[in-house]
Amino acid sequence: MSFLQAESRRVGLEWNVSQYVDTLQLSRRTDSSADRRHNLEALCEHYGVTRARAHEASADAKAAASILLKLIDELGVESPEQLTLPYDE
Repeated sequence: MSFLQAESRRVGLEWNVSQYVDTLQLSRRTDSSADRRHNLEALCEHYGVTRARAHEASADAKAAASILLKLIDELGVESPEQLTLPYDE
């Protein structure tokens, strides 16, 4: 989040994010034995998500969105409050 905030400021965009969703944290919640890796590549493999091109922003964002939907289902999330974290500057 700090990278996104710094880049937003660098290009002159107003930063007004108060909450966000962390797929890494959500993925760790699904791994009670703590024996899996949780980077995007590992999550794509675990959930059967394919990326058109690894490390391309658009392809990575689409893969992360697909993974988020799978995590929501796996965790039984019923409301946005179960997903979001507060952003503290």
